[in-house]
Amino acid sequence: MQITVQCLGIGNVAEYLGVNATAVYQWVNRHGPATESRTPMPMPAAKVIQGKRAKGGRETITYGWLVSQLPDIRNWYARDLMGWDDTTAAHHWVNVDAKLKEKEDAARNSSDG
Repeated sequence: MQITVQCLGIGNVAEYLGVNATAVYQWVNRHGPATESRTPMPMPAAKVIQGKRAKGGRETITYGWLVSQLPDIRNWYARDLMGWDDTTAAHHWVNVDAKLKEKEDAARNSSDG
């Protein structure tokens, strides 16, 4: 029996946080699993090694997080990375969630008709 687990990549996490993917990529490099950051980001559920780069021979790694990890990622972003209090974070998430809903509604409407 094979179990398939879908993970969210850097782009998905960026959208959920209301930032661009480059920012999340940089955070992974500064606060991710291969670092000794004082403010580590939530551990990715998946690590995929895609090969070695031609220059430098370093591994190209893609990380993935479970949907269930998104609240922890938001908490890390707001408290540990940004230093926001609960009120500031709540205002930010209201705006981000409104944009996500707008995008979701637009996608639903375009597929309906």
